[in-house]
Amino acid sequence: MDNYINIVGFQLEKVHTGVIKWCLDSKVSPSNEQIKIIQLLYEHLKKPIPFAIDSITKIHCTPEYSFGRSVRIDLLIEIYVENSVYRLACEMKVDSDPYEKQLDSIVEQVDGESVDSSKNDYLLILIGSAVVMRNVGDQHAKFTVMTNTDLIRIFSEYNNESYILQDWLSALREEQQRDECVLEQFELLCASNKVWDKLGHIELGYRPFFSTYYYLYNIIRTHSAMAGDWSIYSGGNNPVMNLSTNWKKICDFEFYWEFNYLEFCLKVRIDPDVTSRERLNTLRTELYPVLESIEVDGFRSQMRYGKWNTIYKWDFSNSIQTPDLIIQRVENDILSSYENLLTVAKNV
Repeated sequence: MDNYINIVGFQLEKVHTGVIKWCLDSKVSPSNEQIKIIQLLYEHLKKPIPFAIDSITKIHCTPEYSFGRSVRIDLLIEIYVENSVYRLACEMKVDSDPYEKQLDSIVEQVDGESVDSSKNDYLLILIGSAVVMRNVGDQHAKFTVMTNTDLIRIFSEYNNESYILQDWLSALREEQQRDECVLEQFELLCASNKVWDKLGHIELGYRPFFSTYYYLYNIIRTHSAMAGDWSIYSGGNNPVMNLSTNWKKICDFEFYWEFNYLEFCLKVRIDPDVTSRERLNTLRTELYPVLESIEVDGFRSQMRYGKWNTIYKWDFSNSIQTPDLIIQRVENDILSSYENLLTVAKNV
């Protein structure tokens, strides 16, 4: 029998919050299994449970809890204890990272409508390739990050053989496998000439094309001497791993480096109201001799004009089976030219 999670859509947050609601929601006094999960959730928060377990009268879960028109949270777990209500506000992301302002707004709204904000706690549940992004969640003062692994560990303790729970746990485990085996799976895509075939990615369980490349980026990043400086996110139309600490402003040009798919790119941000197409093309022409002297073979990008402009690219698609060598070439050979490039740019 096919797993209903994958049929409905693993990428849909409401599929996962629906299972959590199914496990925890109680119209009357909660079962021992439900209480066990509440205990494990607070344990994950690394804080003692702020109420007596035997005083819980019910647990109420509301997916897509709305605060007027402005803020909606993926799941609000309310634990009723005698005359008090304790809240676990859960924001969930699959294959994406939240905006800091989004998390701030959730805290502001939940705390704002609570009689006692000390009874509120916050979980950021990251599923799928969101686990390898986590740029915002780990830094937020209020939210505690929960991943695929944490969900499996906690909800495997829920003693229920229903397919509703078991299919969900199986889907989470399968996603972990996709992360762990992405190099081998990408090699299969290359061998079958399906790297740019969405169906090829889907057949292997990936959500094209973002989750595949996010997992690949994470492997590349782990070999970097600057691992914490590489940020993985969506560029809108393509997956990105950006060297977030190395943006440099020279005159009217702001330089930065990033991977788009498996192409490593030197890019420039400009203000089109200030910098003309002719001046940008002059910059390109002046930079090419330095770029083409780098030992790693690259190629010139198309001479497009806009706010965001790619100057030069290096394609590492054929080297992905050796991610340590990719990052070595990037950091030792390509980025070592950065100061020379900036010096040239000062004279344009």
